[in-house]
Amino acid sequence: MINSGDEAYSETTIGIGCGVPLEDFGGSIPLNLGMAIKILNAVYGHNPEGGSERVQGKAAGYGLDLALHWRFSDEISVAMVFRDILNSISWKREIESIPQSSRDYNEGLARIVVLGLAYTMDVAVFSAEYRPGLYSDVNDRMTIGSEFAFWKVVKARLGLAQDMTGADRNRWVTFGVGIDLAMEFLKPIKQFKFGYSLLMHDIDTSPRVGLTIGW
Repeated sequence: MINSGDEAYSETTIGIGCGVPLEDFGGSIPLNLGMAIKILNAVYGHNPEGGSERVQGKAAGYGLDLALHWRFSDEISVAMVFRDILNSISWKREIESIPQSSRDYNEGLARIVVLGLAYTMDVAVFSAEYRPGLYSDVNDRMTIGSEFAFWKVVKARLGLAQDMTGADRNRWVTFGVGIDLAMEFLKPIKQFKFGYSLLMHDIDTSPRVGLTIGW
């Protein structure tokens, strides 16, 4: 679940996903299939600024993601992700100045296709991601990243992403560190991952914290 925003506008996303290896169903190619469904909700206009004329309302909808992952070898794998391939958002506005029939409307989310490539070594991982712009107002975007392992526990990470229309168009730079522990002694928990990253871009610098527990 992801929640962000304030009284002026806030949104919540709840997602659940699963992945299966197609070899388990008799396939001969090491291909994995993934799917995720997201429930979307937004509320806006609860800030006191604007008085009685401010626009208030809410929105609800869903998005469906599909993914394919193909491992060529122990070192090389490729993936294709279709984000929001099926989606819909319903908006309900509270505006006294317009008729009730004109306050509500539906719209779709922008679909995204992502192509990925990863090269894995004993102590390092290198990856690249290409996202073509599917709409006239969306630029193609490229992302590259690397991860280096120290003592098989500490992970140092570096990433760079930018639009492919200029030298510094919408550039994001990320530094991060992670801890990956195998915890066979603490059953049923078998894996503990913690990560901290710093995302730097033109608007501001944002910290991110992640936690994964596996069993």
